[in-house]
Amino acid sequence: MKVRKLVLTATPVLIVLGALTAVLAWSRTAPVFSGTVAITFTERGLDRPDKKISVTDAREVQRILGTIHLKRKDSCQCSHLHEVTFLKPAGQIEVSICEHCFAVLGAKKNGWYPHVRDYWMPTQFYSEFRKLALSRTNEHWHVQP
Repeated sequence: MKVRKLVLTATPVLIVLGALTAVLAWSRTAPVFSGTVAITFTERGLDRPDKKISVTDAREVQRILGTIHLKRKDSCQCSHLHEVTFLKPAGQIEVSICEHCFAVLGAKKNGWYPHVRDYWMPTQFYSEFRKLALSRTNEHWHVQP
C-alpha cells in the first residue's frame, strides 16, 4: 500500500521532470537557430571550387535542426574543411565543423571571426551531414567514415 502511494505520488513529478528536460534540451539550440529557412553545407577547396549542398525544404530543415543539441567545449584549434550556413530572414549564422567540433562563428571583422563559441559536434547532426555529402558520389566530399 505504501509503495503504491509512493508510485502514485512520484509519477506526476517524473512526468513534469521529463517534460522539463525535453524543453531544456530543445531550448539549447532553438533561440539561435529558430527561424532558419535554409541550411547550406560547404566544403572549402584550396585548389578547386567550393562544393555546396543546400537544404531548403521546410520539413527537412526542421528535422536537421532537431539534431542539434549543443554542449560547450574548449577550443581545440583544429582545421575545418566544412562550414554550415543557417539562413534566416534577418541574416545568417555561420558554423565551422569537423567530426568533433561545431564552432559557431560571430560577426566577421576584417576577414576573420573574432568571437567563436565552441561546442562538441552533435553526433546526429554530423551523421545527417555525412549522409548528404556521401550521397553526392560524383563530388567526392571529404568526410570522416
